[in-house]
Amino acid sequence: MEGDCFHDGDQARAAIEQTSRPHLWILDIMLPGTDGYQLLKSIKEKEDTPVIFISARDQDLDRVLGLEMGSDDYLAKPFLPQELIIRAKKLLNRIYGSSTNDTKKIELNNYMIDPIGVSSLIKKLRMKKPLI
Repeated sequence: MEGDCFHDGDQARAAIEQTSRPHLWILDIMLPGTDGYQLLKSIKEKEDTPVIFISARDQDLDRVLGLEMGSDDYLAKPFLPQELIIRAKKLLNRIYGSSTNDTKKIELNNYMIDPIGVSSLIKKLRMKKPLI
């Protein structure tokens, strides 16, 4: 498996139109350029890929709006990186089935996700830079 990182909403919007369907989008609401709400709308118009919203905005209205627009989960900053990993893993397992037999590791920049065990992932994350 592989992952892509976009530093602003305009890069992510271009990827929505050009790339093959990812297994999961993790979006921040407050992105430069195109915001997370607009990206969520574009993603859901094209495909039904699961989306986790992360945001420093912890208002009830933001959570409700994101979920009503089609986000599958919402995580307010600050959060523990382990919580994001657990939520993503549970969402992927619910949508695509259990990954217990999948030994592929996901690597993105300095991060590695081992679907076999969250505890091994947590140890790797502690050794590398934080997600937030």
